[in-house]
Amino acid sequence: MNEFESLIAELEDMIFNAKRKAFSDEITLNRQSVLAILQDLKNTIPDQIRDADYIIKNRDKIISDAQVKANDIINNANKKASRMVSESEVIRSAQREANNMVEDAKRYLDTIEIETRRTILDTIGNCEQTLGDTLNLLRNCREDLKGTLLKNE
Repeated sequence: MNEFESLIAELEDMIFNAKRKAFSDEITLNRQSVLAILQDLKNTIPDQIRDADYIIKNRDKIISDAQVKANDIINNANKKASRMVSESEVIRSAQREANNMVEDAKRYLDTIEIETRRTILDTIGNCEQTLGDTLNLLRNCREDLKGTLLKNE
């Protein structure tokens, strides 16, 4: 069991073992203890959520950096082609190389964008799953608690 799940279990135990107020569904919990567990939960949010947040916030910069790199490759290829001797075969060879470098740069940029989008999608999916599981767990705890209270009344 990871730390995140352990903290959820600790919160569940606290709820299940809390003192009930007479003739009520209400329970008494130690505010500081609950707040401490919630703070610990915040501190143990999976790294994937933080990574997804970073990628989402820096998406434009990541793509911009890739575009700058592609432009540098293109500029370097063009400079290299300009410096070559004007013999026809050398010039044709340089032009082919420059075109290949441009195409490579475009493919590189496309690959980075696709990989970034996949990573964001996967990370968001993982976040949704984790949050969904946690929500279901809390709902189950609430229903169990209601059932326990109804049986005891």
